[in-house]
Amino acid sequence: MSLSRESKERFRKLLLDMRREVMDQVKAQHQSTRESDQLGDLGDNAARDLAAEYAYLFSDRLRKRLFLIDEALEAIDRGDYGLCEDCEESINEKRLTLMPFTRWCVRCQSRREKEAKIRGESLTASDFTGFSYPRGEEGEES
Repeated sequence: MSLSRESKERFRKLLLDMRREVMDQVKAQHQSTRESDQLGDLGDNAARDLAAEYAYLFSDRLRKRLFLIDEALEAIDRGDYGLCEDCEESINEKRLTLMPFTRWCVRCQSRREKEAKIRGESLTASDFTGFSYPRGEEGEES
């Protein structure tokens, strides 16, 4: 079952709000990093290096989240938002409400997590690479 126009608009608003929050966090992190770029003793430098590494990891996570949000917004525009990337079945609306940028239905997400665990990988490590919602074949009208 496809999402109603009202649901898609509700998710668009939710995603845009999330995008604004992420951008605010990125700006705050950037400002914090700039303020800490002052000279100091060895202890200050070590603390600053640790803070910089944390900031990098935090900003990388924010970039990934922003990427997923933007992809979900594009999917709404294309008309294929809410479809599982693997099985192309509709993703439960409750799941989308909890995580509006999700890529998979619960069944496919569980399968992917089990496969990653068998390979000894963390799903989150490869979670964001090559992300796209299902699209028509090349040359087809979407």
